[in-house]
Amino acid sequence: MSTLIVTAKGHVMFSKDLLEHLGVRPGEKIAVGKLPDGRIELKAAKPAERISDVFGSLRTKKRADPFRSTT
Repeated sequence: MSTLIVTAKGHVMFSKDLLEHLGVRPGEKIAVGKLPDGRIELKAAKPAERISDVFGSLRTKKRADPFRSTT
């Protein structure tokens, strides 16, 4: 079990090992849930996929237009 130190500003720093275990990289978020008797649960907060992330994923290869003149 790891021990973390809380700074005067209330910040807590996680070791690289813990962040890797959570699958969290710099700039990403961690979700915190309150559990009974003063415990908390941490999970990597995966962002919801945006519809714009899907655009272009179904794009097919361009086909030659049979009606287009090549001359």
